[in-house]
Amino acid sequence: IIGYDDGNFGPQRNISRAETAKILSLIYNDIVKENEEKPEEKPEEPKITPKEQFEQLVDELPNPTEITKIIAEEKVKSEQARNIYNNLKPKERDSIPKEKIEKLISVENKIESLKTLIMTNTKAEIRQAQAWAIKKGAHKRFIDVAEYYWVYGELTGINPEILYAQAAKETSFGRYTGKVKPEMNNWAGIKIYDPIGDNTYDHEIFETPEDGVRAHFNHMGIYCGVEPIGIPHARWYKTSTAAWAGSIKYVEDLGGKWAPNPDYGISIIRDYVNYLYTTPIPLEEDMNKALEFSNMIESIEEEDQEALIEALEQYENLTESQKELVPNNIKEKLNTQGKGFLIP
Repeated sequence: IIGYDDGNFGPQRNISRAETAKILSLIYNDIVKENEEKPEEKPEEPKITPKEQFEQLVDELPNPTEITKIIAEEKVKSEQARNIYNNLKPKERDSIPKEKIEKLISVENKIESLKTLIMTNTKAEIRQAQAWAIKKGAHKRFIDVAEYYWVYGELTGINPEILYAQAAKETSFGRYTGKVKPEMNNWAGIKIYDPIGDNTYDHEIFETPEDGVRAHFNHMGIYCGVEPIGIPHARWYKTSTAAWAGSIKYVEDLGGKWAPNPDYGISIIRDYVNYLYTTPIPLEEDMNKALEFSNMIESIEEEDQEALIEALEQYENLTESQKELVPNNIKEKLNTQGKGFLIP
């Protein structure tokens, strides 16, 4: 059945049915094994030239008149098309229909017109930003640092509400629900000089809340070309060597740089700043009363039931508009320690 030494099979006699079956079985198994080992050949996808890729991207873009807000996918496609076009040879560029180039330019101009400058004067008051944050369930620590954002905004020329909104995005309004912890005073997800990954201690620790705000402005200064205030944090020295350092003018262009998601900067405006601007500005007296009350609650020890009862009475004396300006974590502390008192 296995043949002679030279590999031939030539029986000198008749072979039995069993031997024939054995031969056929071996042949069949060899065929099956050969078919299994052969990978299924997939038809090659037709190659697309850079010029064709450019035209395809432009065709996928909406007409400029249809663009009313910045959408990450459209912004990315326009940037990809521009990069491809810039790398084409002169002859390839000349072969592209004029209307496609004009469409790309028009789309780029429309998107540019909708972007938000990082370096610009504030359009919001501190109380307005605080009221917005309180409405969004911010921790009191986030309300307390608002003043620092406006101080450093004045010193640097960087818009304070934009960075305050970015801090809201990065820290979940000061609740710190991610890897960074409250005691790190890191309001912007700033990494250490040489992080290993994205764990807690891959992020910078700042001594005080104000130091964290200053670092936030210094880090943003790398992007838009503003010199640091005081001694910068370690990561500043690394990020400032990036090829794009000093060239980022718009919030929407932070995506892919400050964070990998292309929607990152767009989201800061769409999901945070726009809502901040539509928040009514509370009366100064109402904000002061609410924050004075909140400061008092923070200082009460858990065992001091007498002080707690007095605080609950003071809460009842606040106006409804003042009660609305008491941060949620302060109300939660009263509800937890109040033993039967319930504050909405």
